[in-house]
Amino acid sequence: MTKTQHEIELLPHSIEAEQSLLGAVMHSDKALAGAVEVLKPSDFYISLHGGIFACIATLGIEKKGNIREPFLVKEEMLRRGMLVNDDTILLLARIWDSGSVFAFNWREYASEIKRTARLRHYLALSATLSEKARAAQADPNEIIAEARASLDELETETNAEDLMSFESIFDGDAPKPKWVVDKLVPAEGITLISAKPGVGKSWLGYYISQCTASGAPLFGRYDVTLGRVLYLNAEGGESLVIYRNRKLWNGLSLEYGEELKKNLPIKYLCKPTVLSSGADFSRLCRLIEDEKADLVVIDPFIEFFDGEENSSRDTSAFFRELRKIIEKTGSAFVVTHHTRKVGFDKP
Repeated sequence: MTKTQHEIELLPHSIEAEQSLLGAVMHSDKALAGAVEVLKPSDFYISLHGGIFACIATLGIEKKGNIREPFLVKEEMLRRGMLVNDDTILLLARIWDSGSVFAFNWREYASEIKRTARLRHYLALSATLSEKARAAQADPNEIIAEARASLDELETETNAEDLMSFESIFDGDAPKPKWVVDKLVPAEGITLISAKPGVGKSWLGYYISQCTASGAPLFGRYDVTLGRVLYLNAEGGESLVIYRNRKLWNGLSLEYGEELKKNLPIKYLCKPTVLSSGADFSRLCRLIEDEKADLVVIDPFIEFFDGEENSSRDTSAFFRELRKIIEKTGSAFVVTHHTRKVGFDKP
């Protein structure tokens, strides 16, 4: 049944979230892989959006690694017998044009779609139970039992999205952990170097960067995965960056050659930028994408953090944003952090 304008305005929904999510999954394999784990086509309020999502998911399986351009989605819609008119084509084009911007926040859009879908389920259940309660021979116990069963079913469906069975651990080949620095710095992860001031955290950050960019084993012992590095520095300015990196490189170059430094893929940003808003993290994400950075070093954490250092809520929010960037770019982060100067040795 086609929804009336009144119904569209009445029931919980977010057209913006639905279209933004569709744009994200058209452009990003990671967004698509994550979205199909938590959403079904029926979760979309606009049935056309749900149908487009199903088509994009099919294309993601059949054409893994390829972006889902509008003409491919249109062909899949036609193959399924869906109605495709001029308005549909314009919608696909509009979603596609803005989709790359939304890929970064796909989780938020998926969460909003799921939230409003659950609210609509609750409203539908409420209407059904109300109708039964008005019946002359209604049994309150039966209505309560049905309500509980329906709610349990909804909650089970929601919780099941996040669960992995023990049996599934043994499905297929076991994935091998990926490392930037073997056993020390995981790929697509966050590594925290935390110690009191003056013990060499920045030196270690520079050393990890030079090893990653040159392929030199860390401490001559830990293998590295060769990659590009973006170093966000707020410790002493450009002069200190130059001094420390020259000192380190003079040691490394004895073994790896003077010529290597001419093309060493490390970029330094020596202007501290507080990361306090979604726009700030989006700009950082674009910079990482532009530089194709495999490793990003934030040195030190406190200079880029705008929250309360002792607030778990503020720090968790900061690192959640970094994880979103990791999901979008595949980069790894190393973050240096000063422990407390006063009372450092006290528990």
